[in-house]
Amino acid sequence: MPPFGARLTGHGGGAVISANRRAISALESRVRKFILDNDLANATRPLVIGVSGGPDSLSLLYALYRLSPKLGLNLHVAHFNHALRGPASDADADFVKAQAESLGLPFSTAKEYVKSRPKGHSHSLEEQAREARYNFLARVAHEQSAQGVVVAHTADDQAETILLHLIRGTGLRGLVGMKSVSEATSPSGVGFTLFRPLLDVTRAQTEAYCEALGLEPRLDHTNLLPETLRNRVRLELLPQLRQYNPRISDSLLRLAESASLDLSFIQSQVDEISTDLVERFDSGLSISRRKLSEVHPALRRRVLSHALELLS
Repeated sequence: MPPFGARLTGHGGGAVISANRRAISALESRVRKFILDNDLANATRPLVIGVSGGPDSLSLLYALYRLSPKLGLNLHVAHFNHALRGPASDADADFVKAQAESLGLPFSTAKEYVKSRPKGHSHSLEEQAREARYNFLARVAHEQSAQGVVVAHTADDQAETILLHLIRGTGLRGLVGMKSVSEATSPSGVGFTLFRPLLDVTRAQTEAYCEALGLEPRLDHTNLLPETLRNRVRLELLPQLRQYNPRISDSLLRLAESASLDLSFIQSQVDEISTDLVERFDSGLSISRRKLSEVHPALRRRVLSHALELLS
């Protein structure tokens, strides 16, 4: 495990040093902008960083750590062991703990044998693992009175997510994909803020960042197996789509940005219309059927959804 402040030279030569510095600067400048744009700097409450040990989360950990002296960040490392890969999962946990210790950062971990959950559970193993992980992260954030949880989803993850939504069937909301900042609720009901600073950073850039710092991330070989739908999208569908459009990931990200803007405008219209259509009482609410029939069909269903949210 290389210490913090690892070498900038990989194979020697000025060109390598220059490339490494560009890789470091490119990723850290984006993370720095995210921290400043979201008023996360100079806070006494910590940020909980979800770290798996792979290149994405390891680069996020080191970027935040290297930026922390100037930005006044209070960091707490968290790792969830799904116990899905036997000794390899335990080695991941040991690796992340060692990284946190080498950086002098507090560390939390938990282990759950996700495979041992009841067979009648309606969700896939992938979904069960995700639920268990977010229950853990939300719990750590609550225990630490954190600003929120920071995770390392990248632009590649965003493209895969949008394709998954399209495959399963989606509306405009699904095309937005993941948001860089969102208010989340864990499956166990604990609310927390979720931050994704790397949504405009590619997987290749996180790998280049790790290489530039001399870091050796853990590799989860199950990500290379076409056993889950997401893996098949990553390993089979996206390579096929790149034959038609080599920049398909960029196109999907632009689609997400466009859908987000459209959805934001539609929601503002729904909020405005609802003030006239929806009347609230102590025992519930009422909606003018006549006025609702005059609303554009694109907004009518959203007004009803908004009314249901008011009741919840």
